[in-house]
Amino acid sequence: MKMVYLPPEIWLHIIDFLGRDWTFYPRMLTVNTVFLDVALNRMWGEVNMNTGACGSDMQRTMHELKRLSDPFISKRLKILNIGFRHHDYELKPTTSTSQETNTTQEIPEAYYDFPKPYGQISSREVLHCIIRALPQFRNVEEICLDWRMPPSYDHEQNELLQSIWSQSTFVPNLRAIWLVGALKDHRAFIETLPKLPELENMGLVFRDNYHSESDIQDTSIFTSQILHYIETISPTLRFLCVRCHTCTDCSPFFENLPRLPNLRELILEAHFDWSVKDLSSISSCLERCSETMRTLNLEVRGPDDLQKPEELAKQVRVDDWFLELFTSKNPRLFKHVEDLTIKNIATTQRRADIVVAILRKTRETLRKLNISLDTSYRLFNSEELARVFDAAAKCRRLTVLRIYIDCFDRDILEMLTSKLPSLLTLSIGYARRHPIISGEPGPDGMVPPPADGPLKGWVYRDQWKLNDVCTWEHGSSLHIDNLRLSMA
Repeated sequence: MKMVYLPPEIWLHIIDFLGRDWTFYPRMLTVNTVFLDVALNRMWGEVNMNTGACGSDMQRTMHELKRLSDPFISKRLKILNIGFRHHDYELKPTTSTSQETNTTQEIPEAYYDFPKPYGQISSREVLHCIIRALPQFRNVEEICLDWRMPPSYDHEQNELLQSIWSQSTFVPNLRAIWLVGALKDHRAFIETLPKLPELENMGLVFRDNYHSESDIQDTSIFTSQILHYIETISPTLRFLCVRCHTCTDCSPFFENLPRLPNLRELILEAHFDWSVKDLSSISSCLERCSETMRTLNLEVRGPDDLQKPEELAKQVRVDDWFLELFTSKNPRLFKHVEDLTIKNIATTQRRADIVVAILRKTRETLRKLNISLDTSYRLFNSEELARVFDAAAKCRRLTVLRIYIDCFDRDILEMLTSKLPSLLTLSIGYARRHPIISGEPGPDGMVPPPADGPLKGWVYRDQWKLNDVCTWEHGSSLHIDNLRLSMA
């Protein structure tokens, strides 16, 4: 079949709608030169390299390194993720050479009976293959370093990291960096980091030690290394993500985070009484970031088991903190927020109060709102939603809404359309039933439109503005076209 001629930029726009369908890309390769370029860019634009964990990961990394030795492929690499991992089963101890590590200490290495073509290979050998290949990756703009090595590698950690930077040709162009590991690993990351003149985005993931979650971490690293480094790059920093997956109290980090004059997007994730003891430290952090912040993703998890009175008391403290945060009279707080995501908020009766407070605080600027509940507990019911939609009705710029509810029915749809006339995109999670649409999911998982058109007399049909709506119910999806057909 002969393809219609279209300019390359039109094809590129069309292909953008395909998403990341990996099964489709190989079939694109032989269509035309534009499709070849796009397919290879999608396939090799981001690469995950793993130095251990299991034999298949190491084999895949070696295969990727072989393909990336071709400049026609390597020039497409923009995002590089390196997982410093050791094989789970240390089968054979070996002695590293002085040429590799300048030490004669014996380090456990994992060998595995790999299939061809790469045969037996160790975590260390894979790592050094990655380092030797770095000069070929000239167009990398984002890198993630995820350290999960055993203590036997601590003595040479800095040397390995310095080798990565000294071999990398992409350092002057690096715009984003993600650092994942324990506090001691973050200290090693920052001690070895070169100057990154184009750096705009930074992600910090604090995690417990490779072997033991009970290991005590040196929290002075927050102020002595991490926060000091953030302050040095603050003039160019536009995005910051902080995820605390650790038993170490990260309150000192939030309490002392400097003012970031150009920050536009902030992601904060922590667990109360586990990774953050002092909730006010997050409040003060948000206050210092409010002047320029446009996008905020905030997740402060409470206890997982609310059946115990002491755990319920902790959740109440989290709820009180959320209410205090979003009812603050500080005029600067959330002054410019346009895109707001609040994850795993109150599982108690006060969650509607919290969402209403959020909407009132941000009503002048809010364009996108994503409210995510812990689905282990009861979802928003119609009475709570009525309060939420009344508050949202005053957010005249709100066009995108994602919310978790217990039932998507005609009453909910009428409230949405009458009270949120500017809404363009609606995403409803975990609705247990949707009486608007009848029928069982088809082979593609979509619920087909009903034959009788239950919304045929719907009073708001002519005022319909939604151009994208989706729900999930027991693994099936409801598509907006089926809603349109049901109104026909």
